[in-house]
Amino acid sequence: MHSQVVLVLLIFVGACSASRRLGHNYHGCCSSNMRNMEEKVNDLWGQLLFPVNHKSGALYAVCNVRPNPTFPPSSISGSISFRQLSPSKHLEMMMDIQGFTCSGGPHLHGIHVHTYADLKDGCEGAGPHFNPFNVSHPHHPGDFGNFHHDATGHLVKPLRRLLKGTLFGPESFIGRSIVIHEGEDDLGSGGNPGSLLHGNSGRRLACCVIGISATLPS
Repeated sequence: MHSQVVLVLLIFVGACSASRRLGHNYHGCCSSNMRNMEEKVNDLWGQLLFPVNHKSGALYAVCNVRPNPTFPPSSISGSISFRQLSPSKHLEMMMDIQGFTCSGGPHLHGIHVHTYADLKDGCEGAGPHFNPFNVSHPHHPGDFGNFHHDATGHLVKPLRRLLKGTLFGPESFIGRSIVIHEGEDDLGSGGNPGSLLHGNSGRRLACCVIGISATLPS
């Protein structure tokens, strides 16, 4: 892939040089081709940074959940997986997480994509909600809403289509984090500033970093 990027750049420089030697308008040549060449180089870099499954053109990602070390001891573990068949297709997500506390019965937990992937000091390093469009909660692309576990502390959600979010391009979820909160997301209806930032979902119970994967789990 690196060689493809270099080749495109060499072709571009060579074309402009040849035009200049032949007496053509050098600036006209380069300016007329610049946009096309930039698009091709950006596309190649995009493929390098976000490699797709070459058989299908799809992109897969996974987030391996771990408990927040700054929170009281927890045994939460599992994964949140994503699939997007192409940039123009809807992103799909599935969850399989266990270890939730069952005292008092099943609870609703807000789950969101957050901005940073620096979790070395716990889930607080994930920063605020991922909000590339500068909108209010619950309209961030990674505002997944509320989920509840069963009586055994297990949360399973089969593959489902998301209305927002992508694995492709500058707004990609890849390299971001997911935070599972202790409480319920008020979905922006709380009537206070926090509601429009994070839904007043409470402390950060568990988290993970979203990374590229080869396929969905079987």
